[in-house]
Amino acid sequence: MGSFAVGQGALFLAQTRLVATGQFGLLAGFGLHFTFVILAAMIVDAGAQTLLARAIALADAGERDGFWRPYWAICVTRLILAALLGTLGFCYALTAPDEFSRHYIFAALPLLLICSFTPSGMLDGLQRSGLAGLANIPVFLMPALALLVATLTVGAEAGIALGLATSLGYAIALACQFAILVWLGYRPHWVRPGREDVLRTARDSAAMLLAALPGQALFRLQILLCNLLLGTTATALFLYARQITAAFSQILHFLRRAEFPSLVQHLEDADASLPTLFKLQKRGTSVALCTSVFLLIAGMLVGTFFQPIITDAGHVLALFSAGVLTGAVYMAMSQGAFALGRPHHAAVAANLGLLAGLAVSVAVSPMIGLAGFAVGEVAAHLVGGAYLFRCLGAGVRGARVAGGGAS
Repeated sequence: MGSFAVGQGALFLAQTRLVATGQFGLLAGFGLHFTFVILAAMIVDAGAQTLLARAIALADAGERDGFWRPYWAICVTRLILAALLGTLGFCYALTAPDEFSRHYIFAALPLLLICSFTPSGMLDGLQRSGLAGLANIPVFLMPALALLVATLTVGAEAGIALGLATSLGYAIALACQFAILVWLGYRPHWVRPGREDVLRTARDSAAMLLAALPGQALFRLQILLCNLLLGTTATALFLYARQITAAFSQILHFLRRAEFPSLVQHLEDADASLPTLFKLQKRGTSVALCTSVFLLIAGMLVGTFFQPIITDAGHVLALFSAGVLTGAVYMAMSQGAFALGRPHHAAVAANLGLLAGLAVSVAVSPMIGLAGFAVGEVAAHLVGGAYLFRCLGAGVRGARVAGGGAS
């Protein structure tokens, strides 16, 4: 919750200032680059947040090597991904079409190395998700502060300021996460991972990425389509509204992370049904319902009573409110698949959702504008959720035996 209240809140206020002053060019430019930086960080993480949480939740608390071996094994995979993405980013920056993009990418590249060592999944496994959220505040707070400075600069200077702030935010977050682990009594301990550990972790990471990336890719592709089809102003409004819904979705993500260790342990010890999966995660789903209704009402009120520029943002916010609820229901089923050690089912569902969401967005956005992207998002959740419902509906005990586990 701390990350939302301070980090996401600061970023929201900084972006609100850009909307109020009509600086849609800077808002669209920063939003586009920042969302792709977050995507790059997610790729480098390689699903470690969930994989480490599951491994720690099932580990023997007194076995020090068993606690740190999964961490170092996945760091190998993450370093390889960081090197690949860093090379691609460097090559793209050399040919970037404008000064802002070139300098932002160069300044943000260090965060790929930083993300290779983040231990936040370990905190989740220890049921300290709240502390992990507090540690992540700088990831959003530092770019928010830099965004206020960037309004006074242009081109290369703005890109450098925002890129460096993003890298610095990740570095501070990493230091905070390790400080929390030491405070909890889990001092970093080097354990040489075996070949089998690395290969198994790489395989599980690939499945996790296939499950996590399609939803992120859909959002980024929608940004590009919006910019291509509807222009810069519409893209800025789209990013602003999605920033708000994403902030509330982050709260739901924290709740899901807090529920995950107990979900894993429950499914490890006892048989359960699909209704039980929802019952164990009912807190997050209930919050999602309230949040969706709140955003719908707030968007309609803002769209009715405020000045024209803010009014447009309110209308767009109302359009995307439904996606918070459908996304939370889909996330509950997806997390059930992860808890059962079946990331391959979540991966198939996510890719089916990507195809459905993209097809709907392309088909209807030229006719109904930004509403088409909201419909596309809901379509992605419904298609992916329908597949997971079919896979998990037969009973999770049989699913665990058939699918095996991801360590």
